[in-house]
Amino acid sequence: MMKLDWQTVGDIHKNTKSLELWDGDQQHIADVTRYDDTNHLKINTYGNELDVAALEKVIALALTHLGDFEDGTPLSEARMTQEVLP
Repeated sequence: MMKLDWQTVGDIHKNTKSLELWDGDQQHIADVTRYDDTNHLKINTYGNELDVAALEKVIALALTHLGDFEDGTPLSEARMTQEVLP
């Protein structure tokens, strides 16, 4: 079983905070990013396949460790730019 590690990082130039996911070879394989200028929350897997259970855990970690948007809006109220049809 592949062990994945994570860390949080901020980028003052992009006004973002991210939870990055790293594999055992120290390769950055995914991240969940909080965009404070637009109140968006995005996931990027950089083309990597992840188990759904691992992705769910990464999202839960991000919701806990990234904190609210800078304006105080909770991450659970992030704006959407895509809609999943029923």
